[in-house]
Amino acid sequence: MTEGEREDRRASGTVLRRWRERALLTQEELAERSGLSVRTIRRMEGGSPPHARSTSLRLVGEALELDEEERAILAAAARGVAPPAAEAAPFR
Repeated sequence: MTEGEREDRRASGTVLRRWRERALLTQEELAERSGLSVRTIRRMEGGSPPHARSTSLRLVGEALELDEEERAILAAAARGVAPPAAEAAPFR
């Protein structure tokens, strides 16, 4: 794995963590709301697995009440693609 790929994984975890914190949720609370395990949330925030399952991304997006644009940013970040709005979006 290249350094760039590692950075892309961390970026997706950073986006998720910022949105979770914006919602004032702990990892445990997000896990409960989404129906995912705490371990899965931790792994997603840590940038692992390399490509989060679309079902997991959908559940997290619903639990965080993300709008369409934010869900697209999260999905793109999970794929290692950083759209231009990705850096500003978590702070809205």
